[in-house]
Amino acid sequence: MVEALKPSLMQRLDLYGRMSLPMVLTLLMVLIMALPKSFPAFGDAMPALSLMAIFYWSIQRPDLMPGWVVFLTGLFEDLLTGAPLGLNVGILLLIHVVIASQRRFFLSRPFSASWGAFALVALFAMIIKVMLHNALTGYMTTFENGFIHYMLTVSLYPILAWILALAQQKFLQHDDV
Repeated sequence: MVEALKPSLMQRLDLYGRMSLPMVLTLLMVLIMALPKSFPAFGDAMPALSLMAIFYWSIQRPDLMPGWVVFLTGLFEDLLTGAPLGLNVGILLLIHVVIASQRRFFLSRPFSASWGAFALVALFAMIIKVMLHNALTGYMTTFENGFIHYMLTVSLYPILAWILALAQQKFLQHDDV
């Protein structure tokens, strides 16, 4: 009787490390978003990097971006940015569920279709976020800041998607993860 070979500790650590790549990169995006703003021309506007990452991984590798990771990402973002607790959690979870359920549609379309869908999803997310934030805090966000935030997010999505695709290609090949 031949025993199945068990992977070594290093092989298992390597596999777990590569499988956690989407989570680690997404949490890194949250950290970048929480950094003090260094672009005075944009005011307080910062692209929604976590939204971009959640959208990308929900299409490309939803198996490595489960709901609990999205939940933790939203909670981490709420805590770091001072947003009302649960605001980003709810928005990111909703987007993850909807986009992951439409994965087959996005995978069979050109990138421009995903980018267009991302623009609509980002608009929806930002409108809901502003409305809820204003209702929960009493602080009114200016239209100008929201518009710049939205335009930065949609404009930079192709660049971030390209970076994430490179990481996916390099570290997450389907035959070994």
